[in-house]
Amino acid sequence: MIETVKEPLKKCFIITPIGNSATETRRHADGVIDATIEPILKDLQIEYFVSHRMSNPGSITNQILKHILEDDLVIVNLTSLNPNVMYELAVRHAVRKPVVVICEVGTSLPFDINDERTIFYTNDMKGVVELQQELKISIQSALEEELSDNPIYRATAELKILKEDTGGENQSLEKYLISRLNSIEDKLNNNNINIVHSSNNSRARNMRRIRVRLSVRNGLELSNVVGIFESLWDESVRISEVKIRRSKEANWFEVFKKDVDENQYNLEEGDSILISLHTNESISRDQIVKTISSNSELYELIHTINLE
Repeated sequence: MIETVKEPLKKCFIITPIGNSATETRRHADGVIDATIEPILKDLQIEYFVSHRMSNPGSITNQILKHILEDDLVIVNLTSLNPNVMYELAVRHAVRKPVVVICEVGTSLPFDINDERTIFYTNDMKGVVELQQELKISIQSALEEELSDNPIYRATAELKILKEDTGGENQSLEKYLISRLNSIEDKLNNNNINIVHSSNNSRARNMRRIRVRLSVRNGLELSNVVGIFESLWDESVRISEVKIRRSKEANWFEVFKKDVDENQYNLEEGDSILISLHTNESISRDQIVKTISSNSELYELIHTINLE
């Protein structure tokens, strides 16, 4: 008789703010895990671990790091931007293994990870259903990737390329950054992106950037969304960058004005749009946020508005 050998279950570690027992933070964390994450992982036959439910003897810190470094998948809840959670996410990024990030709507993500794929959820009964639908797709997609893309990998990859391009010779960080910025500016100019230019350094320092992230609820054309933003203000606020990300892809990619005008991008439900706006002190950022939030055509699409 041939004995069937079962494959070991994949393992997932959940990084989440936990707080002390009986706190609102703990209640929120357990609610998201029990109502949303656990059912999805069980359905996918993935064993999960979370720090405040581990009872093995020994150093809890060592156990946590072992899971972060070795498990097949890590799910991170960035709600409240807990420092321990941020640190553990960075550790996972460093080993370039699959990670899925979730976050409650209204959280303003730090600049460093603002462009990374994040599932935003609403903390209510309907939000549980919506999160389950997106989470399952994201987990399956993440596990299919051989190597995950993330900010740490991209930074180290660029530095490696830099070293190779210079024949191993040292190049100052200042020169490297200047060359990268010049390259980006040339790219924007060559593609006619509508960006605010200024040769006046003091004016440039007063410039502010606002990033608006939108989630496509229904099929629509990117040109319509960009057109709405362009109609909201005069020359005091301009679009400097437009990026989109397909629902099943991990990376954002930049789109150019001429392609937007020619309707080269058809968006589907679940896709994301990231629009960067530049403004000076002639109009306050609070006014801009209020204008965006009060627009009936944009209201249901907005995930986050980040001020920089």
